[in-house]
Amino acid sequence: MYVALLGVQLFLMIVSKVTEDVFTAEVVGTVGFAVVTLAFYFPCRERFTVREPVAFPRYWYLLVVLAAVPIGLGVHAYVRGVSSLFGLHAPLGFEDELAHGWIWASVLIVVMPPLVEELAFRGVMFGALRHSLTVSETLIVTSFAFGLLHLSIPSLLTHIPLGFYFGWLRHRSGSLWPAVLAHACHNAFVLALVTV
Repeated sequence: MYVALLGVQLFLMIVSKVTEDVFTAEVVGTVGFAVVTLAFYFPCRERFTVREPVAFPRYWYLLVVLAAVPIGLGVHAYVRGVSSLFGLHAPLGFEDELAHGWIWASVLIVVMPPLVEELAFRGVMFGALRHSLTVSETLIVTSFAFGLLHLSIPSLLTHIPLGFYFGWLRHRSGSLWPAVLAHACHNAFVLALVTV
């Protein structure tokens, strides 16, 4: 599955460079990512449990939402720092989504990536790896896979810890929903920071 997801990401990068229509490439890439993830999830969904009977108090969901603020600020400060230190412009790609309105931006940044990426990494991959690896090993492998899939060296330092956090939420709660919520809150917070 991971190789197929990398293929979708590489295809998206190539199409984005070749065409002027980055927005359409983003939509096609998001749909492709979802199709690949679902194609691997549905045939073996019994093995890839996305919800286990583990207690996760309701107030923890509030903590997940509140944690998005310091995590988002930390990621934003890191990106700004690296950008200014090395004189880089680190485009987040949000300009294309925002050019098509807030609804499209919200769907393509805040809704779809958390749902699809969490199903892929903390659902399918996490579930498959837990059959042969310890929790720590599974968290490390899925975190690095998550970071590498974003195809950016600077983002490794943000996406690997984020992947570990999302994976820890998945493990601790026994459900994908806290990880999806944390991912959505993070993306929404970063989108808000970038547009303010």
